[in-house]
Amino acid sequence: MSKYLSLLALLLIIFSCGNGVNSKQTKVLKNDSTSCVSIKDGIIHLDLKKSSLYVKELNFKDLCDTAIYVPLETDKKCIINKISRYSKDGNDIFISSNLSLYHFDISGKFINQYGKRGRGPGEYCCGNFFIDKKNKFVYAKGIYNHKVFKFNYLGQLIKSFPCEMSNVKAVFLPSSGHIISQSSYFTPSKWCKSPKFNIIEEYDEEGKLVNSIKSNYFPKGANLKLRKGPSMCLNFNNIYILNSSQIMVQEFSNDTLFEYKNKKLIPRIITNNKEFRKRFRVDNSCKKLGINNLLSNEYSSVLSESSRYIFFRCFNTALFSIYDKKLNKLIRCRLVSKDYDNINKVPIGEVYDGNYLISFVSSDKFIEASEKASSSMDKNMELFSKRIQSISKNLTDESNPVLLIYRLRK
Repeated sequence: MSKYLSLLALLLIIFSCGNGVNSKQTKVLKNDSTSCVSIKDGIIHLDLKKSSLYVKELNFKDLCDTAIYVPLETDKKCIINKISRYSKDGNDIFISSNLSLYHFDISGKFINQYGKRGRGPGEYCCGNFFIDKKNKFVYAKGIYNHKVFKFNYLGQLIKSFPCEMSNVKAVFLPSSGHIISQSSYFTPSKWCKSPKFNIIEEYDEEGKLVNSIKSNYFPKGANLKLRKGPSMCLNFNNIYILNSSQIMVQEFSNDTLFEYKNKKLIPRIITNNKEFRKRFRVDNSCKKLGINNLLSNEYSSVLSESSRYIFFRCFNTALFSIYDKKLNKLIRCRLVSKDYDNINKVPIGEVYDGNYLISFVSSDKFIEASEKASSSMDKNMELFSKRIQSISKNLTDESNPVLLIYRLRK
């Protein structure tokens, strides 16, 4: 009998060694009745396809704990209509609008404009900006002169330097003092003779390229002939900064989220979301570039991340997926309900200053929401109606927009 037991034990050892997986390497985190979240070799696996927890509208109170309304001061020096980008550093708010860059405080008071918009000497048109929170500097990327302008928070120009980074998005890495630019895929032209098919680019404090990682999704037969006109350019918002120091990257047509560390991409999260990919319309210019395969099938996109949540966008179905790291829960929804103030939907998108979502609404819509709040009998409105009404008293239809800042739960 002992011989049979010994043989059985030996067989169990052989089979357990053969599969290459042990209990220490793989941990399954239960999500209600579905195991759609797991950790293997230190990498989080999120099976968005298996996520059974679906809600049409996620309640505001389940995601955020505070809403802040910031009426931007209307001044002759800063007439703002459409806002392109925001950034937030404590009580400092930075906004780009109409190719200009402005600085406000948390109350909405206008502080200064950075530089002067234009194409003349010392002027620029702001296509992108990013901030150094540690040393209190603002960097603005000019669209036409391919320069980066460095200002202090007071608006004084420190220096400018040439740089060919993306006009769409970049972040500042305090630990190295370097600039990390998002993916920029473009063909050569008389303005830029070197083609780039890069996922991410790293520049030093003088604008010199010190590292880049190329995409594996461009076929070798891509047409890279010199163009007479401007470069054919594709930019994808694929980077964000986490905890003020971690650079997170997602390659186009790849469902893996990486951390950019020591000039390498380290896998951090892998999603299974193949049924929700977005299919782009492939035109002739894309076919000439040889990138029709790249554009025909995009994976779900990681929008951003806070200390608690990771936000995904599932394109084909217009769904959002939210991974709650604290509760190990994966939720799919279409929007976050904002019926408590009737102003706007909570933007499921980029996270600012670590734990804030930011949007804006025109002054006339804010005034309209104030009128609805005063006549509403909804108990949820009581928390916000007084604040909304006090702000709207000082607004007109010609006023600058009102920023909507939502603090995420921790």
